[in-house]
Amino acid sequence: KRHEMTLEIHCSADSSTIIFVEQMIFLVSLFGTSFMLTMLLLFGTGRGTSRFIGFIALGDYLWCVLGTLRGLFVLVFPNYNILGYCITVRILWQFASSSTVFWTACMTYYIWRTVGQSKRYRLTWKKWLIFGGISYGLPLIFSTILLSVGAIRDIDQGICYPIEPYHIILWFSPLVTAWLSILIFYILIQRLLSQQRRSTMWHAIVTKGTHSMPVHYRVSLYALVFLICWSFDIFSWIYSRWVATECPNHILTSIYGILLNLQAFLDSLVYGLTNRQLREKCRESPIKFVILFIGSPLFLYPAACYRLYSEILKRHAPMEMRPFNSSGSSRSISSSQSSSQSLHEKIVLVYE
Repeated sequence: KRHEMTLEIHCSADSSTIIFVEQMIFLVSLFGTSFMLTMLLLFGTGRGTSRFIGFIALGDYLWCVLGTLRGLFVLVFPNYNILGYCITVRILWQFASSSTVFWTACMTYYIWRTVGQSKRYRLTWKKWLIFGGISYGLPLIFSTILLSVGAIRDIDQGICYPIEPYHIILWFSPLVTAWLSILIFYILIQRLLSQQRRSTMWHAIVTKGTHSMPVHYRVSLYALVFLICWSFDIFSWIYSRWVATECPNHILTSIYGILLNLQAFLDSLVYGLTNRQLREKCRESPIKFVILFIGSPLFLYPAACYRLYSEILKRHAPMEMRPFNSSGSSRSISSSQSSSQSLHEKIVLVYE
């Protein structure tokens, strides 16, 4: 009995403090991913790596919104454990986080194929259909199974957890599989890039200002962020499952909770730091970018409406009524106009 009392005291933690810290992290990540999505909607090409990054940012954004709503509900109503609300948040959270996981895996595979082949690896609509089926179809199937069989029951601090063996089959096993595949592709990408750096072709391409190889290195940083953030989550689950079965390690749990919830902000940080033209414009007018960053959650939806309107005009309107082509390949732009590139074109060039 004395052992049980000691164990209960040792394993107890101030849940309100933990949730408050998580809320601060979610808010930082929410601002970061909103800024990233706004920039991609306004200036992204919507092709290649830009589309991959956009899908990852969308999953990060949904993840942050759900985490913020869950934390606010727990802080305002700490004694209410509504199973229906908890199950809804869990299903949506699993779909959003799983889509980010699988889109990162698909993007890492795409980079590996692009770097490892001399012939260009073209992204056809069939390949996008396969990537979309993996990244959205599998999370939808797993979430539907969890909901249909009633496998989500355990409630802890406003979070519902699937019961075994559904947790291992429909969440942990796909996560570990994706993590290992991303790790393998990331190692292969770095080996290929290191070989190309030692070649004369690398020096010639970089000297001429072509962005293809540096882009592969910069985009692979998203895979590195994923590997770092999710490794502690996987290790913490294994540790609590087979090592510390009675009491979890709060230090390890806090580290994985912080890193996991910071993934969206770290992705936006990679996007900003690796975007040379964006950094230059930020130095020219830092106040504008600070205002844009702070107001990005409000600017996101108008930016999405503007992008949707532009895409509709681009496909159905006459040529003279079409907006500026974000890919910078519009035939109506003269050579003199293209020489003086706008901010829109400069930011686009970074991920082309």
